[in-house]
Amino acid sequence: MMVGAVVLTLLAAMTACGSKQDAGSGNGTSAGAAACVQAAKTATDAARAVPQLATPPQLDVKGLAGKELWLIQPAQVKIQHDIGDGFVAAAKAAGATGKVFYSDGTSKSATEGMAQAVAQHPAGIVVNVHLELVTQQIADARKAGISVITLFQVPPGEKLPDGIQASVPSDFRSRGADMANWILADSGCSAKAAVLHLPAFPAANRHEDAIHQVFGTCPDCKVTEAPIDLAQLGTSVPSATQAVLRANPDVKYLVTLFDSLATLSAPAVASLRPDVKIVSGDGVEANLKMVREGTEAVDVVLPPPAWVGYAVVDQLARVIVGAKPWDVSVPRRLVDKTNIGNAKTVTDLFPGYENTPAVFGKAWGVS
Repeated sequence: MMVGAVVLTLLAAMTACGSKQDAGSGNGTSAGAAACVQAAKTATDAARAVPQLATPPQLDVKGLAGKELWLIQPAQVKIQHDIGDGFVAAAKAAGATGKVFYSDGTSKSATEGMAQAVAQHPAGIVVNVHLELVTQQIADARKAGISVITLFQVPPGEKLPDGIQASVPSDFRSRGADMANWILADSGCSAKAAVLHLPAFPAANRHEDAIHQVFGTCPDCKVTEAPIDLAQLGTSVPSATQAVLRANPDVKYLVTLFDSLATLSAPAVASLRPDVKIVSGDGVEANLKMVREGTEAVDVVLPPPAWVGYAVVDQLARVIVGAKPWDVSVPRRLVDKTNIGNAKTVTDLFPGYENTPAVFGKAWGVS
């Protein structure tokens, strides 16, 4: 993906700008600071660009007729429910039945959901929970002849874990780098930021590693982590936000992995430190409104959730019928006051993606 390649190239190039520590010594030269700012601006401009429409190769989905497909994923994030709706619609378009199990964020719920799916013996299962929690259930599914793929859990290009036959990945590392580069560019490479940290969430770890790496190129920048609990977001996010802002009066940016966290943290920011800029991602309508109104500074948005749902069904169908998996990664786009315009939904920001059912229907021969 072009934007990802630009981000990763700049990550390597920017190491010449300063220390690899999160908080630099402050003794960087003016030339080094200028190079840091320019690299961050170049990466941010690339991240703002409109992504190309990702279309699947042709696929005969007649083999899915009458089959059942399952998706296991978290319930805490609104966009996951929207993706679930897209998954169900896509399964129906392909002649199958889609079912979604929403985990409550605990390991017990994830394993229960997977076990329930395996017991129903569907044609395929999509796993969008931490894979290490459900290794036994994945093995059980494969032993039973059930096809298994994953959504979001494996980075692009990385070797698939045992039992996983294909993936629809999202590059959370580059997404974190997009956020960090925007902050460096906005602050003139003098940023003090806090990150709401999900310790047991692999995608969050990749996202946060990239933030630390980018901040490590900035001699006068600092990033602080504030742990939160995925199973208790409603209480842990406001509490962690208040605590980190009170303990770090120099923080000017608050980074969250996804939009539900931004929404939950916004009241504390408005009350305690309205000068702090919120940086988030997903592209939920409420958060796009926040960007338009200035209460959220930037959002690294995913394409319309319907597209993700259709992409997942497409990939799972390819595994079920024995076709070659689609080489796909979920696109993203950085949106801020410079390019949001009057956009109210992610469909407004991803031209062509409004025709998702027709695009996939044509590829499947069912339109």
